[in-house]
Amino acid sequence: AGFALVTEVVSETVPQAWQLLHWPTHFAVDQPHSLQRYSLLVLAIKPNYRYPPPPKLLLSTVFGFGGLFMRRHSFELWLTLMVSLGASTIYAVLSLLRKLNSTQGLAGSTTTINRPLAEQGWLDLLSQLASISLSLVPVLLALYFLRLDGISIGLIPKAKDLLFGLGLPIAIGIPGIALYVVAVQLGLTARVIPSSLGEYWWTPLILFLAALRAGLQEEVIAVAFLAKKLELIRPGLTIAAVVLISSLFRASYHLYQGFSAFLGNFLMGLVFAYLFLRGGRVAPLVIAHTTMNTAVFIGYPLVAPYLPI
Repeated sequence: AGFALVTEVVSETVPQAWQLLHWPTHFAVDQPHSLQRYSLLVLAIKPNYRYPPPPKLLLSTVFGFGGLFMRRHSFELWLTLMVSLGASTIYAVLSLLRKLNSTQGLAGSTTTINRPLAEQGWLDLLSQLASISLSLVPVLLALYFLRLDGISIGLIPKAKDLLFGLGLPIAIGIPGIALYVVAVQLGLTARVIPSSLGEYWWTPLILFLAALRAGLQEEVIAVAFLAKKLELIRPGLTIAAVVLISSLFRASYHLYQGFSAFLGNFLMGLVFAYLFLRGGRVAPLVIAHTTMNTAVFIGYPLVAPYLPI
């Protein structure tokens, strides 16, 4: 009678809780502690009880997932993008609109990529490290989802990845700089300042870590994760379609720099996405991207006086 009274109270206070009491033992680990105790009590009293199939409730009822704890690849894709580069796309479009509607226009605007986060040197260092570390969390989220799918993207570098990743920036970086110089002269882009950090002992280290962050974020999320999730969501997508989607996405979150940045990153995205889909490894792309950004962040002040801009 006491057991019946307890379960009656639970069934009244927690909707459909009585059905939860009849779930198999392996479902008990996902229940709240109180319901888990009641499930074990049912097992002790009725060890030979034949359990009905688990009902589709709670998450399926509230969120409409169609099944309890059912994974949705499209949901995982949008979630990861909107806490990372998808949000950057929105801010990039807004930044471009502000530049276009400002009194100086796009040609007279300036964009600084790495800027100080505090006036004191030691506090700026801590702030930069915190910013870089936290911005890599979406990369871990993407890797976690891919691990659940049993998909490897070849992130751990091999010897051939280093050779390929160090050679690719020469083919991509030099034309990119030429495109930027022409675009500045034509007024099609804002002037980009790679860094305005102070001259501290840790500045080169922070700039390298910022370059590595960009390489991991863009190549893991905008190329590998996006491509693999699209293949799971739409198995019939062609390689050309995946390459095009990845390239347009990469270009979109660079719009804050101007139209030439959109074009340059779109062309770069075509090459990088194709190389990943053909080789199945993202490590060479991360190395190449990190190398290019490091050269720009640290080396740009050395060559800027010689550029015709």
